[in-house]
Amino acid sequence: MEQFVRQGKMLPADESDVSLLEVNAVGDDGTIDVTVRLDGEDYEARIRLAVGQNPDSLGARLISIKQSAR
Repeated sequence: MEQFVRQGKMLPADESDVSLLEVNAVGDDGTIDVTVRLDGEDYEARIRLAVGQNPDSLGARLISIKQSAR
């Protein structure tokens, strides 16, 4: 179960309800700005990739998310 943060609340989301629409920018600090669709609504999110304890897995830490103006 993925967890997304919106307005300080944890939102459970099934993977089938979330899709990556586009990568908007990659920062020098390791952050990636993306547009995602969550439950039919578009959001602008900033994430940072992180290698997990299992070297075969790559996770993403959500830094910020807000509803897209599009």
